[in-house]
Amino acid sequence: MRKITFFKNIHIFNLIILVLTYLVITSPKLFYESSIKLIDSDTYYNEISLTITCLLILFCQFIGNLSGLFYFILLLTITFARHAEIFHYKLFGFGYEPITFSQINLDNFYIFFESFFLELSLTIISLIIISVFSLKLRFYKNYLFTLILFILSIRGIYLMNSWGGLDINSKNKDYSSEISLILAFYQYNEKFSYVLNQRELDILDREFIHLPDKIEKLAEREIFLIYLESFSHKFFSKELTPFLFNILNHKLVFNNFINSSTPTINAIISGQCSIFPQTGFSKEGGFRANINRYNQTVCLGDILKRNDYYLSYIQAADSNFSSKGDFFKNHQFDEFLGRDEIQNIYPKISNEESNFWGITDRQLFEIATHKLLELKEKKPFLFSLININSHSPGFFSKKCMIKEDIQSLKAIKCMDFYLSKYLLEIRKFFPEAIIILTGDHVAGPNNFLRKKVKDEFLESSYDRTLLIIDDPLLNASNIDTNVFSITPDLFPTIIELLNGKEKKIHFGKSILSERRKNQEIISPEFQIKERIYNIPAGLSHKICVEEKEISEILHNCTRKRIFNYAENNFFPLN
Repeated sequence: MRKITFFKNIHIFNLIILVLTYLVITSPKLFYESSIKLIDSDTYYNEISLTITCLLILFCQFIGNLSGLFYFILLLTITFARHAEIFHYKLFGFGYEPITFSQINLDNFYIFFESFFLELSLTIISLIIISVFSLKLRFYKNYLFTLILFILSIRGIYLMNSWGGLDINSKNKDYSSEISLILAFYQYNEKFSYVLNQRELDILDREFIHLPDKIEKLAEREIFLIYLESFSHKFFSKELTPFLFNILNHKLVFNNFINSSTPTINAIISGQCSIFPQTGFSKEGGFRANINRYNQTVCLGDILKRNDYYLSYIQAADSNFSSKGDFFKNHQFDEFLGRDEIQNIYPKISNEESNFWGITDRQLFEIATHKLLELKEKKPFLFSLININSHSPGFFSKKCMIKEDIQSLKAIKCMDFYLSKYLLEIRKFFPEAIIILTGDHVAGPNNFLRKKVKDEFLESSYDRTLLIIDDPLLNASNIDTNVFSITPDLFPTIIELLNGKEKKIHFGKSILSERRKNQEIISPEFQIKERIYNIPAGLSHKICVEEKEISEILHNCTRKRIFNYAENNFFPLN
């Protein structure tokens, strides 16, 4: 093989491989705009890419005959990891996190492929072309070239370490899909001791309240429990949600209701059962088996069914998504409708328009309005629903005429318009009904909204979300709407609205009374002490560090050990 003069001591193929490998690894920059946080820093992204390129070629030089095969496998893995995180980010608003692994199921894969069919097709075609080339590669061993690669690798590792790129708690890991993927997997599989010391047992005994076997009869009311997807408290404003603000601003708007569980399935179970669920893909039998661990837990539906309530829940997404259908059926709901069931019952409405998440908010609230006539014959009842269009990156009906350039903000504004019309219809049919609006969880961390809504709440996944209670029969004069509260408080709050005496249930305390007396709040992800709430960054906390000294502010490891102990002792996986 001929060698060029300038690189007379370096084989020309080595240089070609080096350049092509670097171009392939940095390929996401060619396809996606630089405003995406994952590739927001050219310096970080380019340096990490060069280091990975050098390490990959060094590895292939040392393994001899199998170098082409290993090069193909490793390059394919790295490239797919980088492109997949971009897709993940565009779909959810954040990159790889431990929650990524807890939500591995066929439904999410279907949404993933349906959302990015064109992009995935182009990526796969590119990878096929790369594979044909790479499997035939021969890595020529050359001492000078190897020395250059080694020096560049050491330089890159030193730079990453000086930036904090090798620090597991550093935000700089966001600029490398490989590092963030490995760390997310490590955090997802992080093990915690289930053995508690006496202090931790005392904390658990104080926090967890067992329900009595018998509960006195509750009042017969009409209840509308409306979950709003990814709806932060800050969205309730004259600017973003003017229609809802006009209707509900004089109602009970709680300013410090913090979602302590995410994603949606966790938030719903947490609010319905007053616990901190740990759902996800279970090694013991998949996602559904993990949901079934809460079958014997007494939840809102079980208590209301004992009081002869009719229970109905509808959602815009598929009924099997995250196994929510299993959860509600296991807790005695009479009706559960997802996208497929809705399309069968209301074909003219639901087939007009939809997206890969489900039917639009316009369709959902139109269907919910149709159901008001049915509910007239079902008293007392709990009717619950959740929309989907405010999920990032935001979706909306083509018939929504509201003008807004940012997609996710337009989704919120369109939802505001259609939901407000539905609330007015509810009051026509049921003047004394209890109406509760709550966000399942907050919107952040989300770059789609950072462009226009500048606030620290977009940096956290556990923060203030919406909670509004509209009850015409409630004397609200002594209720503190600035009280700090969390997702599990929803269950006992509804029971108190129905004149029940159980104001403390499991990990929840009624926001109307008991929570005001208990403002020291402990959850798996954060702690509130003396009405001070430290916002945790991102979806995952720091890696667990053992508590070395007793402190009033519990270490992350201590909190997680307490709630893992509760999970495995109070709600064992059968």
